[in-house]
Amino acid sequence: PQLVDIDLSYNQLQDIPTLQCPMLTRLDLSHNQFKVPPDVGFLPQLSEFHIGFNDLSAFPAIVSSNSITIMDVRDNKITTVDAAVELRKLKRLDITNNNIGTLPAGLGLIKTINSIELAGNPMRAIRRDIIARGTLAILEYLRTRL
Repeated sequence: PQLVDIDLSYNQLQDIPTLQCPMLTRLDLSHNQFKVPPDVGFLPQLSEFHIGFNDLSAFPAIVSSNSITIMDVRDNKITTVDAAVELRKLKRLDITNNNIGTLPAGLGLIKTINSIELAGNPMRAIRRDIIARGTLAILEYLRTRL
């Protein structure tokens, strides 16, 4: 048997060892004390990564990002999500309550996205009326910026 789900939430963690879990599909590191994204290792089956409610200033760059469909980094101090364009199978991106002022235009090219949650960010580059219309309007706007 191989690990498919690791939940280390609510633990005051600041780092974790590199994981060697080739079948891992869900990793929850939320509600800890991470200041920098941990090196989680090569996780080719990872589809859900939850690392919200920490103290991150950078968006996690995940080497094995090919299978991630849910990325939850809400309630951190992240200023840019440029690395999110590498998540080619992304369906849901939760960046609520960070310090993000704009989104990379490349997000508009990810055809699988059906939810971008971005309330509580100082969005300066995207007009509020576009944000208020929801994910499809945001993606359409981003595609015009390519």
